[in-house]
Amino acid sequence: MALAQVQQIQMLRQLVMAQMNSQNVSAANQVNAQVQSNLAAQAVFSQQYPGDSFNPTNNAPAPSQH
Repeated sequence: MALAQVQQIQMLRQLVMAQMNSQNVSAANQVNAQVQSNLAAQAVFSQQYPGDSFNPTNNAPAPSQH
């Protein structure tokens, strides 16, 4: 009887740990998806378009103010 109770408690503990792990993985996946989305948006907005006359990343001269 005591052995059965100990085994039952161990199984319950494993179940709780598995559930917590699952929740942590789910939360990490959600954060990862948000980061990937932000990185994709940054890549889109940082693209250099043909015809841009001023690009501060390549030390091109600023457009004249005349």
